[in-house]
Amino acid sequence: MNLSQRLRWIWKGETPEAQRARRFLKLALLLALFIGLFWIIPIRDVIYALLNADPLFLVLGLLLGVPSVYFNAMQLKILVQKQGIVISTGEIMHINLAVKFYTLFMPSTMVAGGIRWYQFSRKNGKFAEALAAIAFFRAIELYLTVVLGLAFWFLSGQDSVQVNVAWLVAIVVGTTLLWIAVTRASKPFSRWFEASFKPKISAPRWQLLLKQLERFFQAVVTYADFSVWDLFLVIFIGIIQQLIGIFSNMLLAKSVGIDLTYTQMGWIYSVVILAAQLPFAFAGGLGIREITLIALLSAFGIGADLALAFSLLLFVRGIFLSLVGGLLEVLQTMRIKRAT
Repeated sequence: MNLSQRLRWIWKGETPEAQRARRFLKLALLLALFIGLFWIIPIRDVIYALLNADPLFLVLGLLLGVPSVYFNAMQLKILVQKQGIVISTGEIMHINLAVKFYTLFMPSTMVAGGIRWYQFSRKNGKFAEALAAIAFFRAIELYLTVVLGLAFWFLSGQDSVQVNVAWLVAIVVGTTLLWIAVTRASKPFSRWFEASFKPKISAPRWQLLLKQLERFFQAVVTYADFSVWDLFLVIFIGIIQQLIGIFSNMLLAKSVGIDLTYTQMGWIYSVVILAAQLPFAFAGGLGIREITLIALLSAFGIGADLALAFSLLLFVRGIFLSLVGGLLEVLQTMRIKRAT
């Protein structure tokens, strides 16, 4: 096996050996990134910036991660309830925090989605419906991240309230049109899929898979009759959640002496989130996030030491939320053991 074949095997292979090689490669890349960063940037300067961080801005920035998770749970609740899955906002928040905890040890977006999907579907047995809800949630989250990032980028040099309102209207209208197009298209696609594949598949295991796919398409079609109010609420809550995340980032940046406007931090926030979704990102974008922030903040004349300190504070916020999730999991396990 030559080098190109081996890399292709590591990148696309589904065997346990390929998955272990992929994890090892990600870890090696992460270590190489940090060795390179601390080789160029004096670690003493980074530690000095962290030790001299303003405690008020630091604590507020960390604590704002909690309402961000809460609004995230509110948004998901609307989507899963439409699929007939009965679950409270508090339960979803618990699941989301637990996912953050588990992905500290299993750093993968797919793993996070899988845990969330299992937790949503295990009580009701609505596996396809839970998958459809999570897929729509991820699509809305990605869409709002891109659109708000572009909006803040265009607005970063403007102070016009009218322009801000116009962008908000454009986001809502554009999302509504996209939602209608996707959900309406899912109906004929579902009928075509069933007519094309069902008569040709006879093997029991493929029939089972086909049945689950049919349920998934039917679950997607469920969103076609989403009320205008529910659609508005999902978009509005998603926007609020991202605005809170941006403000949290602003406070953490300010704690180490980085002064940026809200609109500047808005598009930087979106770029960092998108960079963290790259397939070779590790542990929520650790390493990729640092490189991205150093490159972006250098355009504002901000030193690499402060940019790296700010990025590490974002990581600390993630650790803080993950530990809250871990604590909730421990308390739940203890409660179950006492009950049995």
